[in-house]
Amino acid sequence: MLHLNGKLEPTSNLKLYFQDKCENLNCQETTKAYIVSTLVTMRGSKDLSNKSLTLIYIEAKTKHNFTTYQELADWILFTRSLFPEYLQNASLDYYDALAQDSYFKCYLILEKKWKLFEELADTFPKIADNLNFNLRNSFIK
Repeated sequence: MLHLNGKLEPTSNLKLYFQDKCENLNCQETTKAYIVSTLVTMRGSKDLSNKSLTLIYIEAKTKHNFTTYQELADWILFTRSLFPEYLQNASLDYYDALAQDSYFKCYLILEKKWKLFEELADTFPKIADNLNFNLRNSFIK
């Protein structure tokens, strides 16, 4: 549902909806595009809600596994932005730190070639907070 002029209007294009919600994020366009893609495709991704994120992080660290780091950080981004109330087993600072470190590890594994991972690592809490505000605000108007 897309919120326009005080009314909920149906939208068939999640990508356009999330692009609108990410428009005023203070980050590079490539980072915004990555965030939009992550939000759109997350519904078909692994559900980590019943798993220990700490153990997933340890697994990624032990195996030096890009995919596991990325899946963990993306899941936290998605959940932190849309459903932060579901992150109840630790503080938001802890989840932010897991996401930041995981994105930074992605950046290092890719030999510092994808700057968007560095930017996500550096600014994750601010991006997640602003995105959460934009998404929540669209439902409150």
